[in-house]
Amino acid sequence: MNTTILAKKFGLTAKPVAAGGFNYANGGALTYYPSVYRSGGTSVEAENIPTVTQIANYLLDVKGAANPNALYLISTGSNDLTHKVDLHKSAVELAKSAAILHRRGGSEADRN
Repeated sequence: MNTTILAKKFGLTAKPVAAGGFNYANGGALTYYPSVYRSGGTSVEAENIPTVTQIANYLLDVKGAANPNALYLISTGSNDLTHKVDLHKSAVELAKSAAILHRRGGSEADRN
């Protein structure tokens, strides 16, 4: 997985949050849609947390103040193609989440 490779290059791990790490991602997630989403006879597993929710969960954990010096790797969308979701809606919601993450990493004045 690309997060594991990247973490190793920085001497870090990519342990999931549930295991005490800082990796909020989980494989198989959709970008925006809830985990139990059925389309064309396919479904996404219930434990998968959408990418936009992963970003929101991170911001909740850091009390809304993202580290402005951190590297954030956001990779999403392939499962949206597989499960034939509304790609436009997914892209719009991801752009909103990325903008919030960016804004929360700015100065105190930028966060409001």
